[in-house]
Amino acid sequence: MTEKKKKKPGPKPKPIDLEQAYKSAKEGKDLGTIQQELGRAKNESNFSNLQKKNPELKQAIKRGREENIQEHVKQVIPMAQWALKEILSNPNHPGFTAATLFVHKTQMGFRETAKVEVSGEIQHIHQLSPEDRQKRIQELKKELTEAIDVELVTDDAK
Repeated sequence: MTEKKKKKPGPKPKPIDLEQAYKSAKEGKDLGTIQQELGRAKNESNFSNLQKKNPELKQAIKRGREENIQEHVKQVIPMAQWALKEILSNPNHPGFTAATLFVHKTQMGFRETAKVEVSGEIQHIHQLSPEDRQKRIQELKKELTEAIDVELVTDDAK
């Protein structure tokens, strides 16, 4: 008969600091960082198992992440909207064309289906004369409309 190896008595694991897990998640930190800050589990799969065994830990992280999202909605999104309004109110701003295209695409419910490489031309469009800038904006709108028509046909074909 083989004998089972007896486990050596070792130090009991320290209790999990749920408050620290909550704070880290609320700050938007990823699981790896939370795991390191808690000083628990040597790898992510062990940490995942630890969360399964300890529903309070999982709940603390979930609650922190939800509050992080709420803060984001309350603070960051309004700041982004304000910045976008500032750009759109000044046609001479270097980001005016890109912002205009973004807003129109967003309002119409379109999304990028392929990666689009932005040329340096858009970055320097503010250096064009007002007439040339307006002409370039019309060209870009035409290109966008053509791209949207292609996307609509492709989506309808699915």
